[in-house]
Amino acid sequence: MLPHVTAESMTLNITVTIYSVQTPMMLDSGYQISVLPSNIDTDFDLPISLPNVTRKVRTFGKHQVTLRGPLFLKLLLFGFRIGHPSYFTNASTPVIGGYDLMKAARLVVDVDNRQVWSRRSESATKSR
Repeated sequence: MLPHVTAESMTLNITVTIYSVQTPMMLDSGYQISVLPSNIDTDFDLPISLPNVTRKVRTFGKHQVTLRGPLFLKLLLFGFRIGHPSYFTNASTPVIGGYDLMKAARLVVDVDNRQVWSRRSESATKSR
């Protein structure tokens, strides 16, 4: 699997498949957990039911936000599948892959070359 080249911008976005739906995901190592907008299930008609369990977290600006979850989602990124816990918010937000996902997927970020790849698929990347 070749590295994903990101667009020249201030955000780091990759494409991830959640079940069978492709969507952009912003990677943010400042987020400890992965967060998705609550309406993603209706926007993409995903076969999920949002959990009733909630968790209150404090944001960088010290505001308190209520998240629903976690819910384990089946993700496909960089050529491999991973089940990963995700939380949901009613706030208007992009799909965010937090540090937890970056660690679980063993993502490597090459800022100078605007590339992201996974050490899980590194052997496939090197062989090409």
